[in-house]
Amino acid sequence: MELEMAANTSPVIREAYAYLAELSEDEKTRLRAEARLKAQRDEQSRLEGALEEGLEKGLEKGLQKGLEKGRSDRNVEIILNMHGIGLANSTIALATNLTEAQVEEILKAQQV
Repeated sequence: MELEMAANTSPVIREAYAYLAELSEDEKTRLRAEARLKAQRDEQSRLEGALEEGLEKGLEKGLQKGLEKGRSDRNVEIILNMHGIGLANSTIALATNLTEAQVEEILKAQQV
């Protein structure tokens, strides 16, 4: 407040006060810009982390599904081979850890 009163009494002080006010405003603007940039970088980092996590989970889920499909396909192949050599569905079920109904369903789906 004293500075403002002094600025009203002297043109030199008025000019210095105006320059000081301009510098202060520029500093505030710079600080706001830096804060905004930091917030944008933080958000970008958060999004990249979430993307990486999502990709890892997706890859893990896809790998798990692929393994399950591989096991299922292998079971079908084994069931068809065992059926082809004349083994009973009950024996096939015991050998594959499936129920007899599951063995019959697989054979029916394979049109055997």
